[in-house]
Amino acid sequence: MAPSLVNSTLFKLPRRAEATDVDRLMASFVQLGTLLPRLESPDHQIVYGRRGTGKTHALVVLCERVSAAGDQALFVDMRSVGLSGPAAEADRPIEERGAQLLADTVRMIVRSAHGSPLAAALGRRERGRFDAASARASASVSELEVVDVSSAESTQLQSSSAERSAAGQLGFPGKANLSKESKANAEQSNTLTVVGRSAPRLVIRFGEVAAALEDLFRQTPSSRTWIMIDEWTATPRELQPLVADFLRRCLMPLRGVTVKIAAIKERSKFRTHGDIGFEVGDDISAGVSLDDEYREILDAESGTATFVVELLRGHVEALWPSEAPRSWTTTTDFGLVVFTDPTVIRALSCAAEGVPRDAFNIAINAAGRAGSERISLRDVNHAIVAWSRDDKVENLADDADVRATYSRIVEELTLRKRRRFLLGRLQSESPAVTQLQERRLLHRVGQDVRYPPDPTAAYDEWVVDYGALLARQSSDRQHPVDVSEFGGPPMPLDLNIQSQGSRREFPNGTVLPSVAMETDLAPPPDPGLREQLATRGLPPGRYVLVPTGAVQLAGAADARQLIVHRTR
Repeated sequence: MAPSLVNSTLFKLPRRAEATDVDRLMASFVQLGTLLPRLESPDHQIVYGRRGTGKTHALVVLCERVSAAGDQALFVDMRSVGLSGPAAEADRPIEERGAQLLADTVRMIVRSAHGSPLAAALGRRERGRFDAASARASASVSELEVVDVSSAESTQLQSSSAERSAAGQLGFPGKANLSKESKANAEQSNTLTVVGRSAPRLVIRFGEVAAALEDLFRQTPSSRTWIMIDEWTATPRELQPLVADFLRRCLMPLRGVTVKIAAIKERSKFRTHGDIGFEVGDDISAGVSLDDEYREILDAESGTATFVVELLRGHVEALWPSEAPRSWTTTTDFGLVVFTDPTVIRALSCAAEGVPRDAFNIAINAAGRAGSERISLRDVNHAIVAWSRDDKVENLADDADVRATYSRIVEELTLRKRRRFLLGRLQSESPAVTQLQERRLLHRVGQDVRYPPDPTAAYDEWVVDYGALLARQSSDRQHPVDVSEFGGPPMPLDLNIQSQGSRREFPNGTVLPSVAMETDLAPPPDPGLREQLATRGLPPGRYVLVPTGAVQLAGAADARQLIVHRTR
């Protein structure tokens, strides 16, 4: 049976903002709290957000709004910078790659200025001055010179205060092509890298670049130039501080220039241990987080999932055929047209967990199953499990520790019938947890959370992927899971327990004999504990009963204080 017009339109939802024309992006944008008013501040800012949270969409909308106000908006997609030449060759020295990357960034800014509406509207005389200024800006990062080198030395990429204040330039293949006095200072600080003899070097003099760009921006009749840098983390992590340093020295000091950067926080590096890069909080603000904005909305909705429906409605209406009548006038009406009942919308919202791209993909897959009918809970649950499995779990890095950590979290939360859990700060920042967060299998929903049994300790609060629990529900036929029963306050998990022979050792040094922790349920050593475990609905089998934190086993007769591992 042919799909309904609504479901057919859902099939066309854009999965990425850059694949959508600007008019549709503007029409489909849904205001997210105070996001746009804050982004319209002339301060330099970083916009943080995980993959799929709408960073590109927000920057495109900001571009259009400031352009409509008469300012110049330049958009730089870092995925298109450094795709060829030394910047793209990982085996080249980092300094050579960095110089080429900076040169490509400047050229991208110049090209964006050429394509701006303000430049297109210039008269003949003004256009001539604009073209001359853009030529000077391009030439400022194209100077080559041949330097006779008598020796070769390679050292760690750092920059002393003497080097940074000396000439403000980079020379390649070496690290810095400085004046004689500056070179002496650099050599004393072991920061000068030289390779080869009589090698041509790309020289980037920051002062000349800044002056050329400032002159270029002045050629258009605007009081402010906004530079939007998207996909920051597409730049190799080791080169990011060099780009940040260029921004700090060549663009951020210019009067009438505002820099906005869209980045994934866990994959960004803006500064080295030396003095290369910019300082977040001093040189640039980090006050905008899309994850935090979504979390505030989801918490305020208290399970109504209205925002997810508003997102879908905005995008559907932007794609809706002009000749076709709409059978809805409000967001509530739209939800009733698309879904069979509110429980379907809540399930979709739980699975998306504040990531619009995940909501769109799940809705698209569910619409495919629904066909000509409204989307049911069965359709959505099937799409949630498929999206979690195919896009998230299967794309985890080939790292046994990451997979083991994920499996352990899901296992323990399933046994305890919880979605939310607490981790200490060190565990939250571990590589395995960070990667699970990037893949959107774990979602951080709170920080500095207190747990009553130990109010002095601070935890991060996390939520496990809803699709992972649904997958367990559909695949574990022997021990079925009912996700609707999951609830209750979050409890700490300890992911660092190690087995040592017949003993299990806690990280804080508390050692408990394994015989007191490993036992068949019938009967466990403590009758009261056995009764409590039985009321939790645990199936027969062998378990490891681990007290949370540093609680001694003798004081852990309450099953609510235990983490339970099923071993067979």
